Amino acid sequence: MQRPPQVLGIRLREILREELGGTYGVSVGFDNAPPFKGYGAMVIRFGSSPENLDTLVAASLKEIERLKAEGPSLDDVNKVKELERRDLETNAKQNSYWMGSMQTVHMFGWDMGRINKRLERTESLTPEIIKTMFQKYFPMDRYTLVTLKPEA
Repeated sequence: MQRPPQVLGIRLREILREELGGTYGVSVGFDNAPPFKGYGAMVIRFGSSPENLDTLVAASLKEIERLKAEGPSLDDVNKVKELERRDLETNAKQNSYWMGSMQTVHMFGWDMGRINKRLERTESLTPEIIKTMFQKYFPMDRYTLVTLKPEA
């Protein structure tokens, strides 16, 4: 599930870093816990000064709500597609990519042919598909906020 994290990462970098100037970087990732089918966690990480924390968290949650309601722009979807194309172009030359892909496909009981269809799946992405993924995988009644603050 790379697409929602990539879209959210693009948007949060623009908002939290470029517009608000509240952090140097933002990372967004999906963490699943095989073999527990259906379990996963989306993780957003950024560093900031303690006084900016509430503003940046509120902006992050607001953007997730916006993506659930409106979906990403076509421009953001095209950025994700380009990132995926470049990633596949590089990774397809690496044994570790093929080993990891084969292990994942085997673990989930998927068809091995799925690995060769990654580019096809990427090209079929639309803003509506990603909007639906946000609606399904970002329930706002189930999140945990963890902050690390410096000692006083």
